Amino acid sequence: MRLASGRATEIHAILSDPCPVADALGIGSGGAAFESQPLTATAALRHAVEHAANEVARVRSCHTTWKASTEARIYRLENAKEEAEKATQDYLVVEAKLGSFRHVGPRSIDWPTM
Repeated sequence: MRLASGRATEIHAILSDPCPVADALGIGSGGAAFESQPLTATAALRHAVEHAANEVARVRSCHTTWKASTEARIYRLENAKEEAEKATQDYLVVEAKLGSFRHVGPRSIDWPTM
């Protein structure tokens, strides 16, 4: 794929001045860091690819741990749901049994007077 000439010129201008590239990559304080070792376009791209690969590895690791903990949480919730459904059924059975007894109101008791 070929870049449009305006875009290619812009990229060339960015890569020819090491200060903004170094600041963007976080590898130094502008040109002072490059006086002993100039940053070439290949080195800048290599550094950017390494940084991106490290970020991808971090995000994938985070995804893996979140996925595992979320699946464990869902499993626990499903078990709790099943237990709650069984408890509800047990409650309805007990309530039906209690309802089958005839309700007897309080009897009047004649307490002896002193």
